[in-house]
Amino acid sequence: MSLLQPTESISPQSYPPNSQSLILPETFMYKDLGGGYVLRTAHVDEFDQVGNALVAAFTDGCWITPEYEAGLHKIGQRARSADVWVIVDEGDRIVAAVLTPKPDCYKEAAYTFNILGVAPWGRGHGFGSVLVHHCIAIAEQYGFATIELHSSPQMTHAHRLYYSFGFHRRIDWETMVVDSGQRLLSLTRDVSWKKNIWKEDAMQRPHEIIKDVETVGISPSHLHEELTRISRRPNTLNISLSILDPRAWSTLFALRLSGESNILQSYVTVDTEHIPTGDESHPVRVSDERGAIVTDDWRLASRIVEVVLSGGDGGALYSSKLSESVDQLVTIIDNELTDGLFEVINANNDAKRDAYRRIFYARLGWLDYILSNRTFLTGEKISDADGHLFGVLLTFDIGYRNLFPDADAAVLDYPHLWAYARRLYALQGLVTAEEKYALGLLSKQDESTTLPWGEPAYTETAEDIAAAWNA
Repeated sequence: MSLLQPTESISPQSYPPNSQSLILPETFMYKDLGGGYVLRTAHVDEFDQVGNALVAAFTDGCWITPEYEAGLHKIGQRARSADVWVIVDEGDRIVAAVLTPKPDCYKEAAYTFNILGVAPWGRGHGFGSVLVHHCIAIAEQYGFATIELHSSPQMTHAHRLYYSFGFHRRIDWETMVVDSGQRLLSLTRDVSWKKNIWKEDAMQRPHEIIKDVETVGISPSHLHEELTRISRRPNTLNISLSILDPRAWSTLFALRLSGESNILQSYVTVDTEHIPTGDESHPVRVSDERGAIVTDDWRLASRIVEVVLSGGDGGALYSSKLSESVDQLVTIIDNELTDGLFEVINANNDAKRDAYRRIFYARLGWLDYILSNRTFLTGEKISDADGHLFGVLLTFDIGYRNLFPDADAAVLDYPHLWAYARRLYALQGLVTAEEKYALGLLSKQDESTTLPWGEPAYTETAEDIAAAWNA
């Protein structure tokens, strides 16, 4: 995973980027587009008409939240800090509009534009492209090298338009959750990005790597070495772990869902009090009936347990057919979510914390996208990769999110991840009632609740996160 460098803030003394470009040339203020259409700034008495045109643009063939629609009718308020650009026909009917920040009201390092829309009665003339081109020209005139946009995920036609102008998606910045729990896409265009990038390519395109952010990969050969080290199949597995540790749940997942656990005895020693910090040398330890270590590598423990339980073929959760895909997914989840979670809470400086945090949320967004068209990570069948991800999702909302910066997104802010997490949580026998009590997800009979991490962090999308998990 690579990470785009965070944008540096601009000091008031250094703003604007080009102080000679604050006033737009007359050629920007009025453009004859031919066919009776004109691009210009809106008049004050047209603001209501602008709002109505934009509502029509965003609700015909798409949808918006009530909060967003209400904001479209507040063009007069927006005009205090933004220029309102419109395309009108020969009868001065507004057919398209977009807002760009006024330079004296905008102090960010990258430029932006907002609520670009073409009304149904103005479509078919390429006015969306005209407005994007106009906004890019304004940014360049003001001296900005970069433009950053936020867009609702359902506005796919707009995304394709932006990609055609060289914008690329920055999933590592997609942490903004707004009205009704929507999580916005983030897109960027800068002078180094010259090609037209479409959605699939844009999501996978590498960005500039930030220093001091490292990941450690586990290769299939490492797993093979661990498996061949087991000279005989044990009769008993003794496992020690903490259910408060995201690194532990893949092993519990293997024991409880592999369907092979009746072949041998297994004894699990569960710690329900110690909150892991990431510094534990062996968060999961598996030994046999003689006390000999089978494995103490938490990254591999679940797959080794599955192979041992199945008698050598990996069983249903780690079949030879899926092993390569599972290994790839597990490496990403362990490195960038599980390790990343602990890196965020243990970082010794803000830049490093922010870098790991962006990677963490980027991967949540990526996994949410993957789960938009499948039941489990590898398709319609559950696998070991799901166990590794479940541990992060289960312990994050109720616990570790408390240790992240305020107002960061929760798992329940990602619609596909949230449905997936609750689907796994509901599997019979995966999370026991005692474990739900210990995690703070259920209240005891006396109505007391164990809160190992303290009260769960506030989220706008649920009054009670624990209740939401059990709904």
